[in-house]
Amino acid sequence: MNKKSYLLKLGCGLLIILLLLSFSIKVQDLVSEIRYSIPFWLFLAALMHLSGLIISAIRWKILLSVCSIKASILDLSRSYLIGGFVGWFLPTRIGADIYRMADRKQQCGSMERSFTVICVEGLISMYSLLIIGIAAVLIYSNSNGQDSQKNILAMLCLILFVVSLFVLVLLSSKRFLSRLKKSSDSLRKGKLKRGLIKAITIHELLRQFWKTKGSLIAAFLLSLTLQLNLILYFYFIVRALEINVSFVDLCMIMPLIISIQLLHLTPNGIGVREVTAVLLFGYFLKIPNSQALAISLWDYVLTFIYVFVGAILFLLKREYAPSMRVASELQIQESYSKALNEIY
Repeated sequence: MNKKSYLLKLGCGLLIILLLLSFSIKVQDLVSEIRYSIPFWLFLAALMHLSGLIISAIRWKILLSVCSIKASILDLSRSYLIGGFVGWFLPTRIGADIYRMADRKQQCGSMERSFTVICVEGLISMYSLLIIGIAAVLIYSNSNGQDSQKNILAMLCLILFVVSLFVLVLLSSKRFLSRLKKSSDSLRKGKLKRGLIKAITIHELLRQFWKTKGSLIAAFLLSLTLQLNLILYFYFIVRALEINVSFVDLCMIMPLIISIQLLHLTPNGIGVREVTAVLLFGYFLKIPNSQALAISLWDYVLTFIYVFVGAILFLLKREYAPSMRVASELQIQESYSKALNEIY
């Protein structure tokens, strides 16, 4: 992504927020919601960042062990924190993952191996989140009868799950691998051939994970715990704002919100995060616009604390991963592009 494109997307995100504040939400109502939030629940929400960090580091350690890579929980936690800081300047939530790929490149031996570990981690996270969403919808349906809006939510979660399952089956297919190899052999030198060779390498590494089902099961259980931790984080924010929404309600809606926020639309999801919260919380859970936006803003503030710790660690770190060397000028966009080029 070049500088002009980055600034354009950033401007679009800020414009979305401005439109929300101009036409859908009264600023005084929003200020009132923020002002009278209960600090105790916000403190508990902040603690969820810490527990989530530890769970994430343990899961990453397990997946790295499949590739015979040893790393300490402390070191991986530090990488997560610095990645959170770097990702603050990159599109949506994937920027942190790009940093982590580059940070482990030397240990993994190649960017492809590092990418594969992060890819498996992301797929497991997506499945666990969707399973929680579908289970919550089923629980709601059994206890409260039929609800057209909840049925729509169930269908969306199911569609996301089926699409993700199709991708997983495709990536693990021997036939798909053989077709990739045939396509690669039929081409001469060029970017397409190099891309296919990298895709074959990643595919073969993914198949290696299938042979270690014990590690995958452990990583999946940790992912379920992590996603419940994330939903509990938002539940505490909701309690801080004194919104009458249950934990099961959030389990239904958060998979959809998080999935949308992962789209490559604006830097750090600015604007997309806010309009998604307003529209989906309002439609499915009947939360007023000012409260829905307040949820998003508190998420932003609490995440900034997490990012601030990552910034301190970033400045203290003497050796930066070669593909993510941002130095004092913080040329993060260029580094992001270089890392993606190494993968693809």
